[in-house]
Parts: sequence; C-alpha cells; structure tokens
Amino acid sequence: MVGSGTAQDPFQVVTASDLQKVASGVDGWDDDAHYVQVADIDMEQVYFYINVFNGVYDGRGHVIENVKATGDEGRHQGRGEGGKAGPRNR
Repeated sequence: MVGSGTAQDPFQVVTASDLQKVASGVDGWDDDAHYVQVADIDMEQVYFYINVFNGVYDGRGHVIENVKATGDEGRHQGRGEGGKAGPRNR
C-alpha cells in the first residue's frame, strides 16, 4: 500500500484490486480519503461497489476501462453528488 490517504500523501490506485478498495474502509481506505490513480485500469469482469464517497479521486489523465454501472433506477451512478465528490484530472 502506497500513500496514507491525506491530500499531501494520497493512496495510490494502481490496479483493479486497488480500485475495489477505494472507500471500503479496508486498510484505512475510507470514503473521505484522498486517492490518485497512477496507471490505466481495466475493470473487465471485476465487480466493485462504492456506496458513499466524500473524498478526492484524482485520475491524473489515466483511464478506467470496461466499467459497467448498474443499480437502482433513478439513483446517481458514476458521478459525485452534492458537489462534494467526483473525479478530477490534473
């Protein structure tokens, strides 16, 4: 695990397994932590779920491929709500 989840030292998301940990609470990867993606990630045949996210996720220009959003009809999927969370690329 690289990073501590702070703005100065965000968790580094490198693999599909890392992306599954985002906001999970596992190893301190909480919903209000800071994350930075450091590689392109392929999510084909990988399931992940994020219920609540109030942190910062910086994609740094990398891509997440083969993501399929599913859920309850009418629910927000794949975007931040209330202006508090959402992906950004520097």
